[in-house]
Amino acid sequence: MPLNEAMARGGIFGPEDLELLAEVFEATSRSHETDPDREARAGFIVASFQFGIADRDTLIEATHSACQNYMLLVGVEPVRCSGGSAEPIFFAIPAT
Repeated sequence: MPLNEAMARGGIFGPEDLELLAEVFEATSRSHETDPDREARAGFIVASFQFGIADRDTLIEATHSACQNYMLLVGVEPVRCSGGSAEPIFFAIPAT
């Protein structure tokens, strides 16, 4: 699901909100990410913003942490990529 679709589902956002969410989405992406990874990440970013996290760096760190926590939960080997203020870790959702 593209970020715009996720945002449309979640409510109406102003231009500054959309710009922030798009920046966070781009800052937390990686080249070999799957569609389910992107969908989960977009949903998490939008939900976090709606919950009240409106700072760019905090949203980025929260997204990285959520991905890392998911990996630990399901036992997926971490894949490192660049971006953000730390070495972010992303995951590939295992096929079921």
